[in-house]
Amino acid sequence: MDFSLDDSQRMLVESADRFVSNRLGLMAPEKRIDPPVLWQELGEMGWLALPLPEVAGGLNGSFEDVALLMTSLGAGATS
Repeated sequence: MDFSLDDSQRMLVESADRFVSNRLGLMAPEKRIDPPVLWQELGEMGWLALPLPEVAGGLNGSFEDVALLMTSLGAGATS
C-alpha cells in the first residue's frame, strides 16, 4: 500500500497547517475565534466544499483528503 501524498494533498496539508498556526494556534480563551467567523473562513478556503461532488459545486475530494484536513485542524484545536 502506498501512503505517500500526491501534490494536491501536500498542498492541502500545508495550507491547513498554516491556517492552524496563524488562526487556531492562539486558542487562549481571550483570543478564540467566534464560531461563525471560523466557519466563514473555512468556507472561504474552500474546505467546506471538499467532500462534495463537482456537480454540486464541490471539490470532489476523497475520504483521504477530508481525513488529512481534519487531522491538521484537529491538531490545531488541541494545541
